Amino acid sequence: MTFLQNRYYEISIGIALFLQVLFPKLIPIGIILIALSTIVMAIKKELVINKTYIHLFFLLFYLAYVVGYFFTEVPKEASHVLESKLSFVIFPLLFLFIPKKKVHFDLPIWFFAIALLIQFFIGLYSSYQCFNTSHSYSCFLSTPFSPTHHPTYMAVYFLIGFFLIWKLRTTPLSSLGKNITFLLMTIFTVGYMLCMSLSAILFLALIIIVAGFIWFRKRFGTLKSIGLVVLLFTGLIIVVDQSKDTISDIEYTYNSLKDYLHSPKAFVKNGNRYLVGNEERLILWTVATEAIMEHPLGYGTGNIDIVIGDRLRSYGLNDLAEKNFNPHNQYLQTCIEIGIIGFLILIGLFISVFRYALKRKNNVLLVLVAAFTFNALFESMFQRQSGIVFFALMVFFLLLEKSNQDKTTLTSPVNE
Repeated sequence: MTFLQNRYYEISIGIALFLQVLFPKLIPIGIILIALSTIVMAIKKELVINKTYIHLFFLLFYLAYVVGYFFTEVPKEASHVLESKLSFVIFPLLFLFIPKKKVHFDLPIWFFAIALLIQFFIGLYSSYQCFNTSHSYSCFLSTPFSPTHHPTYMAVYFLIGFFLIWKLRTTPLSSLGKNITFLLMTIFTVGYMLCMSLSAILFLALIIIVAGFIWFRKRFGTLKSIGLVVLLFTGLIIVVDQSKDTISDIEYTYNSLKDYLHSPKAFVKNGNRYLVGNEERLILWTVATEAIMEHPLGYGTGNIDIVIGDRLRSYGLNDLAEKNFNPHNQYLQTCIEIGIIGFLILIGLFISVFRYALKRKNNVLLVLVAAFTFNALFESMFQRQSGIVFFALMVFFLLLEKSNQDKTTLTSPVNE
């Protein structure tokens, strides 16, 4: 009992991560638990202030949306946007005060890992149900495998789970065995691939090239590391090649991109034909860029559907306009709503996390921000709670490692 009482803070964070993966609508419960545990520590005078530029950029980003509210044409939608982005305020304030003592990562990581395992099997069950209906093996990929979160977000969850388990394994005195480590990391890798998000696959290739080269170079030298990276990259291509749908998607995207680069205007004007996802992205990116060029200071919070819809209708793309798609690019989305100033704040937020992670050699945090920065090119990552809540919560959870580095190396509390 004493052991658990000493760790209620870590448990509350773990529960929040667990809920975010499996029951995202219940995340307020996790937030309340973290707040209560923080209040208890405050009463006991066990807190210190931990302010960083990252806290400031989160708050500035939200403030930009508040300012944009005064320029909206749809107050109800703008209010919904502000409500959905409250995590950018809640978590910076919640984690402004952190425990004086070391924060142990094992329990939160285990909560997160167990949630991912459950989500993995939920995905398999969902895919199996789909297969029984359609008898198509594509049911085991993408959306059918990821019924709770969009596949791109779910892929990021599995990716962070992979690196957190590795982090837990390398923690001194950790009881996590090699076999369990290998099993969990394998499951999370399989889950990542089954999400079959094109942007996630591209990011994985980037990780293999960069991180793989750095890791191998330290152990085998430059020449051997190049060979091993090439081998791993080839293996990834072979795995992807087994999915006819993915190969077809890549080929179609390549041909569409050639047509687009030849004449962007003509490509958009001919957009009334049947479009696949990546063609829709090219059109949405084009009209979004045109809108930004005409009004670089932004159109106001919540006005995205109006702006994109009007642009599409001007090209005669009425059917596409009715779908109310966002630009599928967070940078363009931010520019349209809150202008170049909001865009610069977003870039500042990503850079501040990058610099912090590099300075502190926090590899998991580095992967997290790199994944969001990259995937934001293909998805509006901060338009769904799957991205907003997870990014903010995980960033500040990983920032807690600063308190550990400022004191002693991570150790297991059982052995202290």
